[in-house]
Amino acid sequence: MRTTYLYTTIFAFNLTLSVSAETKNEPDKTNFYGYLSVNYQDLGSIKIPSQVDSISVIKQNSTSNWKNSNFHLLFQSPIGNNFKAFGHLSADNNEKVELRNYWGEFALNEKFKFSAGKIYRPFGLFNETLDSSPTYIGISPPEELNENHLLVPRTTTLLFHGTGNLERNNFRYSISFDSGEQSDGTFLAYGWDVSNEFYGIFKTGYSFYRTNEKKGSSLKVGEGAPKGSVPTWMEKEKFFVWGGYVQADYWNFTVQASWWKANHKGKRDKEQLKNLDTEAALNPFQEVRFFAKNLATGEIPTTYNLDAKYKVRTWFTKIYYTWETKKLGQFIPYYNYEYYENPETISETKFGGDNFAGNSDDGKVNKHTFGVSYKPNSKVSFKLDSSTTIYNLDVKKQHYETFRMEIAYGF
Repeated sequence: MRTTYLYTTIFAFNLTLSVSAETKNEPDKTNFYGYLSVNYQDLGSIKIPSQVDSISVIKQNSTSNWKNSNFHLLFQSPIGNNFKAFGHLSADNNEKVELRNYWGEFALNEKFKFSAGKIYRPFGLFNETLDSSPTYIGISPPEELNENHLLVPRTTTLLFHGTGNLERNNFRYSISFDSGEQSDGTFLAYGWDVSNEFYGIFKTGYSFYRTNEKKGSSLKVGEGAPKGSVPTWMEKEKFFVWGGYVQADYWNFTVQASWWKANHKGKRDKEQLKNLDTEAALNPFQEVRFFAKNLATGEIPTTYNLDAKYKVRTWFTKIYYTWETKKLGQFIPYYNYEYYENPETISETKFGGDNFAGNSDDGKVNKHTFGVSYKPNSKVSFKLDSSTTIYNLDVKKQHYETFRMEIAYGF
């Protein structure tokens, strides 16, 4: 089966090159582009809650492996003067082929556009471009877009958007509508994003999203991490997210920052909590939250805490320097700091946790990352970085290291 994936990738890659070569000088024809990437990860040993005894912890051994390889094929196709079609197909080494995005766009002009389909939601600095090219400065995504604990669903269905210029200001807006994670039409979720770029060197923006998941998560406990922002043990939940972001470019330096807060309120599912109780590894603080455990006696009552009200917070800061050389190519050293807090999550992804903040007593994690991106030419990129993740477990400070490497070829 892996051979099938390889042959499929090679065939699509060659087809793309041939089509692109024929159409690159014809702006009215379909344009294919994309990239192939391979990732390596060396994850240090981690202390996590014990499944046998919630009072103790266990040490998860370090692992090293080529984590995944991904092939991304994107296309844009103009249809007349006012219409465009977009698509994004991906395949990985687990033989998962996915049509990530597909949408059509009608443009009355640059100020008024309408898109419909499965669209990456305008939200913050990175959501729309994170997967479309290997140009993101870094290897792992910001925690707000981590697939194990998404702050908001990454895609939307209907989008009204546009851009405008006023002297040296470039203004952009978008208003999105969808039916949330379940996509069953039971509730109209909505959001917006507005940003302004001043003089081409400073950008600031604000994003908002609100939904009401009346049927809870689309997955249940034991089926993996949630596809959206609702834990798998929730019967129903509503939440809204808001925050802002900035980017400043001066000389060859770039500074990026964002801050987000999500207010969640819902009802936990009793049967799913029973599954957590019998199967998942929980620390004492999580048992207090879910089962009203008495920390003094260790007793867990037969009743469950079904009412849920919690807040998720995260902020992100990145600084990097772009160094262009005449013969060797481009070097970009970077550093980023991230804080993530989610008191509702647990440690095991197979039960709906995130294997990050869920390892912590209070759901709070700090992460420091140093790395460098190297591009010998416009198509090839190499990235190396190392992260230190710091958290509290069993009322003691813990940390672990992660080393990553990525090789990508764009076309």
